[in-house]
Amino acid sequence: MGRALLVVTLFTSPVAAQHTGGSFGSSSWGSTSSSSSSSSSYGGSSSWSSSSSSSSSSGSSWSSSSSSPSSSSGYSGASLFPDVDFEISAADKFLFLFVVIVVLFFVVVGKERGWWPFSSDGSFSPRAYDEPSRALATHGALTARRSSGGDPPRATPPSPAGHAAFGDVLVMQVSVGMAASVRRRIQHALTTMAQSASFDGAEGRARILREVLTLLDEDGAARVYAGVGIEGHHAPMLAQRSFTRLVADLRSRYRHELFRNDDGVRSERGAPVLRARADEGEGLVVVSLVIAVEGVFAPAPRYDTAVAALRGLPPSSIVALEVIWSPAAEDDRMSSLELETLYPELRRASEGVGRVRCTCGTAYAAELPRCPACGRPKEASAPS
Repeated sequence: MGRALLVVTLFTSPVAAQHTGGSFGSSSWGSTSSSSSSSSSYGGSSSWSSSSSSSSSSGSSWSSSSSSPSSSSGYSGASLFPDVDFEISAADKFLFLFVVIVVLFFVVVGKERGWWPFSSDGSFSPRAYDEPSRALATHGALTARRSSGGDPPRATPPSPAGHAAFGDVLVMQVSVGMAASVRRRIQHALTTMAQSASFDGAEGRARILREVLTLLDEDGAARVYAGVGIEGHHAPMLAQRSFTRLVADLRSRYRHELFRNDDGVRSERGAPVLRARADEGEGLVVVSLVIAVEGVFAPAPRYDTAVAALRGLPPSSIVALEVIWSPAAEDDRMSSLELETLYPELRRASEGVGRVRCTCGTAYAAELPRCPACGRPKEASAPS
């Protein structure tokens, strides 16, 4: 009896994360200064590196190249006013320093939160004043609008698709679960891309995007799960945060990243010792694309229409692209039962996947021909 309970527990216990995965991508998020670069690590072995003062081929206005003017003019008060002896007291120096610190603080915070009303070339941009409300909307906060009648606070949404301000960026995620019949072929193709892909700016991102979409559409019948998520249009800084968050979330769904290509910087690691289990079957593979697109772009939240819209994108509009897949090792199998636990945002696009329950009480993946606990054929099981 105890052994039977152990078997049932093994087959029904949820998985916290898949064992292996891989990813590759490229971006042209601009730096905040033309004379320095910074990077922020996320999720795994990769890090985003900000670009230099030269703009990327994507043509987007990410970088605010505020090269500071020289302060070495060195004029002296005596040369302009020979009869006046300038003397600054300690109190005046302290007050001047305090004012400078306050101004710098608001400049830095304003740029960080999108309040700064000037673009990279110094021109005034009223759109920047809209960014605090977008930041609040992005994080699910509410903008309180209280009138004399005491109206309740209302949410301030981001710019709707199709009504983006100039320079705004849309971030979206497209994920598919592919059947066991094409799993090995897709894993091999994505591994090859991660090992050899060389991203040549926006053109390279567009080429990789087309190759991955073609790979996933070669056998439409093998697409058993699909999902599209659209974040809406945001200012560049907020869009980058959304993009980074989505990528980090997808890469956190596996424990070991076997292949990584970050804008041409490649890394590999050996797979852990794994053994395929009977209750996982031949296994499925999930492939996700996270894309940041600059300009007016309004795809429908359906897989077919979203993919068609992505195929028609001009290369210069693709600011960032990341491709993540899991599992990446041959003996690391993922059943549809496990997939629905790890990727709850995906929806079934085909019959014969998901959870079924045998008459013996065991829940198992619907693609298996028989119950892995008692051996009864699937015909004796019911959808669960």
